[in-house]
Amino acid sequence: MADILFALVVFPGFLFSSALGMLASWFDRKITARVQYRVGPPFLQPYYDIRKLFAKEMIVPRVQTPWLFVVSPAVAIAASTVAAAIIGSSLAGRGFAGDVILLLYVLMIPPVATVSGALASENPLSAVGASREIKLMLAYETLFILALVAVIIKTGSASLAGIIAYQLANGALIASPSGILAFGAFLVVMQAKLGIVPFDMAEAETELAGGIYMEYSGPLLALHKISKTILLAALPILAIVLFFPSRNITLLIKYPLVVLLLTLARNTNPRFRIDHVIKIMWTLGITVGALAVLAALAGY
Repeated sequence: MADILFALVVFPGFLFSSALGMLASWFDRKITARVQYRVGPPFLQPYYDIRKLFAKEMIVPRVQTPWLFVVSPAVAIAASTVAAAIIGSSLAGRGFAGDVILLLYVLMIPPVATVSGALASENPLSAVGASREIKLMLAYETLFILALVAVIIKTGSASLAGIIAYQLANGALIASPSGILAFGAFLVVMQAKLGIVPFDMAEAETELAGGIYMEYSGPLLALHKISKTILLAALPILAIVLFFPSRNITLLIKYPLVVLLLTLARNTNPRFRIDHVIKIMWTLGITVGALAVLAALAGY
């Protein structure tokens, strides 16, 4: 029991993932600033932003289900922490049979919780953002499943620890055709799950004034931000685990490289319309994912 609590609260759970996510957020913003010929934020700026939100007033709208509005950010951050703990523990060889399937469901909880909170706020713009988030989930979850299926077929394991062990013995999946296709699909899924450009249509500050987060303020908004921060730490590590894992110092190089790919993608693409996202995901995206699965079945 003590080991589980330590994994959830300290390492690789809440505290470690939050710190790593803030570091990745600073790196992302610094690279973005350099691309735009700006200086960028100081090293501790992500921490300052969260601290500032906790110091502000928390306003709960007068709605029919205020408890749902308040609980949703806590559910999102709890699910993100569990996902981070599962992913991080796999690097130490502590995975279990079928944890990829569990992870698939756990990673669906944060966006569902966010949608629930947005709808509970009864704000029209939040409702539009929630509608977009639901459609976005319908678009990328299929692609996520296909990428995971390709990895499971190729490695013969649904355990993250087993996937790592297979690649350490036989080489990284990203060196194979099926691995390249699945990794490309997974990069798109990461961007969509993190809600970053070009998949930020649910928040869309310039269009919906914050969308799903419009009614949130103070500590509740801080919890939403921390949830995203934890996912920014966990999802790139999951990409490494699935496609080119290691248990040595090379992780210090691989992790920022994956974050750099996300940063460059969001700085070179405009925001998509939600109908365009669905069309692209359900045509090109599913085609790429299906090809990855077929290539894995063929042994490539």
